[in-house]
Amino acid sequence: MRISCLIAILACFGCGEDPILTKANQEQTKGDAKTDTVSTKEQQNENTVKSIKTSSMPTVAPPKETSATPVSGQLPKIAPPSVAPPKEQPKEAVPPPPPNPKDGDFITIKGTIEANNPNGKPIRIDIFDGDQRNIGGKRPSVVVSTTVDNGPTFEIFLPQKEQQLWVGAYIDEDGDGRPGPLDPSGWYSGNPVSGNKNQEGITLVLGIPNDAPP
Repeated sequence: MRISCLIAILACFGCGEDPILTKANQEQTKGDAKTDTVSTKEQQNENTVKSIKTSSMPTVAPPKETSATPVSGQLPKIAPPSVAPPKEQPKEAVPPPPPNPKDGDFITIKGTIEANNPNGKPIRIDIFDGDQRNIGGKRPSVVVSTTVDNGPTFEIFLPQKEQQLWVGAYIDEDGDGRPGPLDPSGWYSGNPVSGNKNQEGITLVLGIPNDAPP
């Protein structure tokens, strides 16, 4: 009888679970579950980041070159004009220097002036290729013109040429640049003279013209 009770007690202890082991197993199970949950969430987060990087982010195109159209409010940039360097003028096109008036064959016209010149104004001497007093026909041109400031004598150089010359002079009293009715003036009494040889002893007598108003 005692042996049967002992066997029954041992059987009961052998078949029943230890409460401490049971609790430990439960804690271990919970910890494993939490670890699995954390691992699962980390894996999900990693997969989400990869998905965002690969599919969600839009593709950015490279920047386009800006057009040359100026922005409103800004002045357009204008390139400086291209100026070609001046071309060297060929030697054949270079004009010759003006001739010296004393080069070549010249003649001289020398003489004296008789005039009442109380104001001491300069005396203008003109030599024409025609008679200036002749109203009809072609007007004569001035061949040489000079001004005498001092002394009664004068000497004029002019190119030698086969032509007739008229010598005259005047004092520009009114300062208008031409002989007037109140300006003392006069012509050489021996006009015309030859333009092909030297002339000396020319005397010019200046006075108010006879037809001057009173």
